[in-house]
Parts: sequence; structure tokens; C-alpha cells
Amino acid sequence: MDFCADLPRNRIRATAIAGGVRLYFPPWRAPRAALRLAAFGLACLAPVAFLGTSLIALAHSGALGIIIVWLLGIFVVPMAAFGVLFVLIAIYHLGNSLTVEATPAGIATVRRWGGMRVRRHAVARAAIDSIDVEPGPRYANFRGDTDFRVVARHAAARLVVAENLTSEALAQRVRDWIACR
Repeated sequence: MDFCADLPRNRIRATAIAGGVRLYFPPWRAPRAALRLAAFGLACLAPVAFLGTSLIALAHSGALGIIIVWLLGIFVVPMAAFGVLFVLIAIYHLGNSLTVEATPAGIATVRRWGGMRVRRHAVARAAIDSIDVEPGPRYANFRGDTDFRVVARHAAARLVVAENLTSEALAQRVRDWIACR
């Protein structure tokens, strides 16, 4: 299949199936983006750890200490929550994979994390309004270049059918490949 000849194998693998194509986006396909998310999460957690040790000492200093602990807690707890959330998103981003099967009957996607199925979607080909290329999430690259993804729009929803594609030209090729099945 000439389509597969120059695909970045660490980001996408394509195989022909009966009447269509199977695209596999493996885990660890964008480790830099996950590292950035984790670094931001840890940057949120670092001051929380520092303030947490200070809060323990203040809690034992009477009524004023309790008021200070309460006021700081308003800022510390959300900061900790954001830090943990970003670290968890980074872990999910590293370990998730996407398998897409595009056939004349429709498009089916399976998202896995650590090999376990997290989500499955299927859309009949007749229900798809359009298949479009769009820029990926902005956190993926801070270098100025953008990853792209391919989205199938149906009814009021959208289904990601390709992601972490390194160029718009590659995304357009993948889109054409999915659309003509």
C-alpha cells in the first residue's frame, strides 16, 4: 500500500482490511506533549507542598493561624487539584491508543489505555456529514508547529478518527484515505 510507505510509524500505522483501512495510533506517540503537561502539573504541586508544610505549623498557633490556614486553603486546594489533574492527563495522554476502522459501512473507533478499552464509537457512513482536518490541541506543541487531527462530524457530535499527525499534508492524506472508503 503506497499510502503507508512514508508514515511516521511511531505516530500512525495503517493496514488494509476488507473494503477499508485500519489506522492504529499507538501509545507514546507524543511524549513531549505529555511531558509538558506533567511538568505544568508538578509546577502547580511544588508550591502546594511548600505551603502545606507551612500550614501544618500555622494550624497550631491559635485562632489567627486557623484563619490563615483557611484563607490559604482557598488557594492551595484548587492549585493541588489542578496539579493532580494535569499529571493525570499527562499519564492518560502517554498511555492511550486509538484504533480506527473505516469501511464503506462506516467508521468505528476504539480508544484504549494500557490495553484496556476505554471508549468505543461507531458511526454509519450515511450519518457522517463531513470529514475535516483541524489543528490539534494547543498544549501538544509549544514550539510553534501544530499537530493535526481528522474529525468526522455527524449530527451534533464529532468523532476523532486520526490524531497527532505531524503535518497538514499528512492529515489531508489520512482524511482522503478515510473519506474514500
